[in-house]
Amino acid sequence: MPIFTSQSPTMADRYIVTDIDFTPNSVEQRIDSFDLPTNEIQADGFNVIFPYVVNKRENWPEADLIDDYITGDLLEAYAKLEDNLTFVIDLQVGRGKSQSCYELIERYSKEDDKVIFVLSPFRKLVEKDFAVLHKGMGISAYNYESLKAVPSGEDYTDILNEAVTKKVHIMTINCLLGNPGEDSFDQSKIKRDYLDTLLKYCQEGNRRVIMFYDEIHEAIDNFAPQFIPNLMKWKNVVQKCFVLSATFTAEAYPVVKFIALLTRRNIMLLSLPRIRCKSELISRLHLHIVGEEYSSKELAPLQYLKEILKDSKDKQVNILTGTKALAYALLAAKDSNGKVNPFFEFVAPYKFNVLTQDRKNKFWPTGNNIGTIFKTGINITKRRANAQCVYVIILPVITTKNSSSIFSDGIPSIVQAIGRQRTSGDIHIFMYEPTHLIEPDPNATFTIKYESNTFHYEGYKNINAYTPLVERLPVWFTKDKRVEKFKDQYTSISQLRTIYDELKKEGLLEIEGLMEIQNAQGVNIGYQYPTFEEYIMERGHNALVKSKPQFGSDLSSYVLWASLNDQFCNAQLISIKYHEKDIVKLYFLSDNMVDSLMEIIPTEVLDKVKNLSVKESHELIQKSIGSRSKSANGESGNKPTVFYLDGKKVSHGSLFTSSLYLKAELEVIASTRKLFTNNIKAAYILHSIKQAVLIMLQDKKVKGDMTLVGAYQRLYGVRQDFLDFIRSELVMVKENDFIIHLEAKDKMPMKIANRLAVIAFTLSTDDLYIKYSALSFLQDIEGKEGEELRDSAYRELRNIFTNISTDRTARRSFNNEVKKYAPVVGELEKPLPDVPFLHYL
Repeated sequence: MPIFTSQSPTMADRYIVTDIDFTPNSVEQRIDSFDLPTNEIQADGFNVIFPYVVNKRENWPEADLIDDYITGDLLEAYAKLEDNLTFVIDLQVGRGKSQSCYELIERYSKEDDKVIFVLSPFRKLVEKDFAVLHKGMGISAYNYESLKAVPSGEDYTDILNEAVTKKVHIMTINCLLGNPGEDSFDQSKIKRDYLDTLLKYCQEGNRRVIMFYDEIHEAIDNFAPQFIPNLMKWKNVVQKCFVLSATFTAEAYPVVKFIALLTRRNIMLLSLPRIRCKSELISRLHLHIVGEEYSSKELAPLQYLKEILKDSKDKQVNILTGTKALAYALLAAKDSNGKVNPFFEFVAPYKFNVLTQDRKNKFWPTGNNIGTIFKTGINITKRRANAQCVYVIILPVITTKNSSSIFSDGIPSIVQAIGRQRTSGDIHIFMYEPTHLIEPDPNATFTIKYESNTFHYEGYKNINAYTPLVERLPVWFTKDKRVEKFKDQYTSISQLRTIYDELKKEGLLEIEGLMEIQNAQGVNIGYQYPTFEEYIMERGHNALVKSKPQFGSDLSSYVLWASLNDQFCNAQLISIKYHEKDIVKLYFLSDNMVDSLMEIIPTEVLDKVKNLSVKESHELIQKSIGSRSKSANGESGNKPTVFYLDGKKVSHGSLFTSSLYLKAELEVIASTRKLFTNNIKAAYILHSIKQAVLIMLQDKKVKGDMTLVGAYQRLYGVRQDFLDFIRSELVMVKENDFIIHLEAKDKMPMKIANRLAVIAFTLSTDDLYIKYSALSFLQDIEGKEGEELRDSAYRELRNIFTNISTDRTARRSFNNEVKKYAPVVGELEKPLPDVPFLHYL
């Protein structure tokens, strides 16, 4: 177990790296991916042609396959089947989608009546496409970025007339749809004029447009309702559309339908189940699970990166970071606070090329790169002689305060990022400690229909033979992880429909009310509840990502599951290392806090707690927890303690003062005294009063604050006065059968309520149990006055000190008043119990 120390060898800078033993997956299972719901698309009025192709080699012409890569010949053969067609290409990363499309574009460019649009989500990809097609293949192409060079105010008519004659037009998808982006109110005039001129050129020359939409999963935002009319302008000139992605999601379902409207609602889907790459192309995958939160301002937990850099001096190194700030922090000698970067001396010799949104740098195929913008659109191959590829991916620490990163869309980003490496080498993924263990749902199956056949596949071919992760990883690592049931991405549409239907059902009355106002009263407020498709595009995928660990709410949990179950086509898991500060880690689960606490508190401490006051017990428990000296993997020693709540680090102070923790601690203390009854609050107050009275009668000396004892003694007096008042209001129906009017509270003397308010304040200040317990005593008394105070005081005193029924169905009628009396159930008084006092013995 190696220990790494940063430049300042303090206790806080010591890190332990432990190899996590794991059992490789032994069951063949499908590589999970989303499949467009062809049945629903057809039900929506679209014609799906050959909607699914099963991954069997005999279904593919051998001439069209080169080492399992598709070719332009294959795409052309399918594309010739229909003139008006939206061709959806859903193939895994690295299967030749882009290259095959380049070949097809080259062939289309030789046809006089064709104009080709190459549409990408990012300007970087526009530059790449232009470089390949125009500079590399010699195709007559126009890059819309050239419009920026036109001087402002100049008559650019001739420039546009010349530009539209190019065979291939390369632009972003948001340019075509007229989306100006977040920083602009409207699209620039020269872009609008360029598109209008291009449309007129195609219309007047009877030219047919072929559109290629690349990486469509990155461009969903552009297909908002206000931009769809700009797409529909091209309806009468478009002949074919090619829609490409290796990571389709539910958001693409409405988008594909919008695009298919350009081709008379005809769709052909080329979608293959994912398969593993050839062994010579598979990289060695290493997971680095970091037990401490890291960021651009706290690099120390990533200490092991130094070892990777030291061992990779003769290799090509690429580092993909979740945020731009982290990339810059790794390159800087010091951070903004003057804190030394522990990696600087190891990073500097690599002379990294920085690739971020604010830079114009291009990816260096033969150099070393660092940044955020090469998780898609580039290929990492072995281009430097005799140099192996080392690819480092640093996932962000996902918290409620910081969830914005290049991986914010979950699975697609992870799959795309890992898929960048197209040759053998090493892939290192640094990630924060997972909070979940994703396990398969035994009922996870799906059915896909195509033509007259049915393709059926179980999520796990033999679920009985599948070994859960909890059994394939060591206990010390899994014991505090939550289990999340895995469901195939194929089910995401049905999951979203369930969420949508539930949301709509919750607000159905209000929705109908708004529509009624508009229709009946002629009031136009422009309201329309979003359709299911609108919900998917605006919030659907994000709802899955934010709420489901499998989809990305906990990136680390997904990567751990995917790695252990061979879900990455180009990488095989070789090692898992656990990186932790040389500290003691104590874990708590919010929905199981009592058990978490019982596991941590030593038995000898619980034995002492039986004979101590709550305050003394509280102090002893916290002291014992803070002095624990066992780390997560069982190592012992004199180390500082760090606390985790639901997998996230929390401070000592915030945990020990939270109502969640204190309630659990008080329940643990109470359990040592066998206090629990159906009404723990009443039992607590009653036996506290009894012991306080006994102290008074016996003149017993006690430890602690006599103010608290005095408060319970005064509460005993209030109890007696209240019971005397109640007895005066009781009505005897028959022997041992008493009732009391519901309005008797209005007759209770105000002095009882006022005295109770003073006592309640004292108890809420001095009694630890009452101060922090979720069952706070008289919590609605404070701050009230007059009749409101009397009502609250009466209610609390009745519930704690009497057996007057609060059951509405038990109310009685008497003296011609219907259901106006509450019965006394058994004896009037709740007796002072003969049980140990929580505070003093």
